[in-house]
Amino acid sequence: MYQKKTSIMQNKKLIKQILAVALWVTVWFILAKIVNNKLLLASPVDTLLALGRLLLRMDFYTSVLGSLERIMLGFLLGTLMASVMAILAHRSELAELIISPLVSLCKSVPVAAFAVILLIWWGPRNLSFVISMIIVIPVVYSNLLEGIRSTDIKLLEMAVVFGISRRNRLKYIYRPSLKPFILSAIKSAIGMSWKAGVAAEVIGLSSNSVGGQLYTSKVYFETAEVFAWALVTIVLSFASEKFIVFVAKKLLTAKLHCSERKHAVIQTVEAGNKMDDDSIKIAHLSKSYGDKTLYEDFSASYAYGEEYTISDRSGSGKTTLLHMIAGLVEADRGSIQVNGNVSMVFQEDRLCEDYSAVTNVAITGIGEARARQALEQILDKDSLDKPCRELSGGMKRRVAIVRAMEYPSDILLMDEPFTGMDEDTIGRVKQYMTDRKQSRTVIVATHIL
Repeated sequence: MYQKKTSIMQNKKLIKQILAVALWVTVWFILAKIVNNKLLLASPVDTLLALGRLLLRMDFYTSVLGSLERIMLGFLLGTLMASVMAILAHRSELAELIISPLVSLCKSVPVAAFAVILLIWWGPRNLSFVISMIIVIPVVYSNLLEGIRSTDIKLLEMAVVFGISRRNRLKYIYRPSLKPFILSAIKSAIGMSWKAGVAAEVIGLSSNSVGGQLYTSKVYFETAEVFAWALVTIVLSFASEKFIVFVAKKLLTAKLHCSERKHAVIQTVEAGNKMDDDSIKIAHLSKSYGDKTLYEDFSASYAYGEEYTISDRSGSGKTTLLHMIAGLVEADRGSIQVNGNVSMVFQEDRLCEDYSAVTNVAITGIGEARARQALEQILDKDSLDKPCRELSGGMKRRVAIVRAMEYPSDILLMDEPFTGMDEDTIGRVKQYMTDRKQSRTVIVATHIL
């Protein structure tokens, strides 16, 4: 039903677009009739006849292929350079400081100025290639940098706690976050690269190019041919955009398998290697947010293999304490010594909503087969391969619990783990947790009214 409704909406949109084009072609036809001078304004019919004549000429195809090669290579290289620059700018303030003037230069200097300078330096050869590259860089750079910075920080924190590999972070956290920004950049940059590239060809009188043919038609006052070459440019730009967007969507939505760790089990702290009897030691801890003090000279210790419950009212600092133990929040003063690996059930589910329950558990590197086997113990089989956005709140919570339980760790932190579950489900989940606890230290934060 959903697919049928989507198809109907797409068809309606296509019809509206066709009608809009037909409207402007009609306006063009009427204006040509009013002007009644083919040298000033060729009609749609004259333009199509001129295009038909061009299609019979061999130099038409060499010109189209020449422009297509140079402009698209410029687009691809510019996209690659902008992507590298965006990553560097995100990782380093100094890099962003150095890159920003270059991006501003590419954005603000007119195409004609770049074209003239490049003509002086090395002539018309590959001029459209360089101009297309220059035009693309600021568009792709700004979109990608914004996309990277808008990636959900809570998912990135989850990735840190579970030691998720860079490859899996790129596949399942950054990829869906960047998708709208990448597609937006492509749609904007393709059209700009074609306009700028053809303009550069006109300025440079490039041979075997659409721009060169445009200039020649203008010199001989072949107005219909000028319109025909402009139409060819529009079609090439439109076709290039559709093709690259199609390829990008395929890559951005392709089903990928989670990368597994080279070693099946993370090396955890062995009993004989314990420095003392405590897995967590907190000494003289202080933490405040503005005028609100959550902890002041707080000390505590949590022994290996024991279970602890922190029960207090909302806003008392339970979540903050767990985040400090997990290394996500720094204390103002004091120290926290954590002996071993940590896994965590966050207060929020922190799932990659576009991917299945199996993927959200396997993302930690334990493998899809093991993730599926564990999930089947507390989740219906028919829900394992659905995107998590389609699961209920209680089902999402169970996925988050399985992710934390199956990850090899010495310490398990759980923040309101049973939110959204009924009593029967809680009993089933608790039994699963008891079976999988092993010798871990468990700290559970719960809310009281």
